[in-house]
Amino acid sequence: MSITLRRLTKDDVVFTLKVEPEDLPPEGNVLVSGDDEQDAEAVKDVTDRLNAGNIWAWCQVTILANWSGFCGKEVLGCCSYTNQEEFIQGDYYAPMLDEALADLNRTLASTLKTLSALIVVAHGAR
Repeated sequence: MSITLRRLTKDDVVFTLKVEPEDLPPEGNVLVSGDDEQDAEAVKDVTDRLNAGNIWAWCQVTILANWSGFCGKEVLGCCSYTNQEEFIQGDYYAPMLDEALADLNRTLASTLKTLSALIVVAHGAR
């Protein structure tokens, strides 16, 4: 007996965006130009915004794709944005949705493979 899974699409899942403080310091990780002076200014800007309470100034972003108790995720660290809207409008958001969905589909396929050892097919039951 062979069971085939239908791959979930974006319409099937609920996406959640989480923003958390970044563990790595901005120093040495905020690179704007490769020019030491410009990069130092960028670090100061990030640090000032972070100290003012803007978590988006230096953060880690996680996208979760949820379906029926199963979850896929994609994480991006060392992010610096003005706010959530700027992140969503940027170049990383859409690919992160795709990767979280792909991770969810991989999780479901792996779960099916694991559970297949428990499937019993009854023949000729009356």
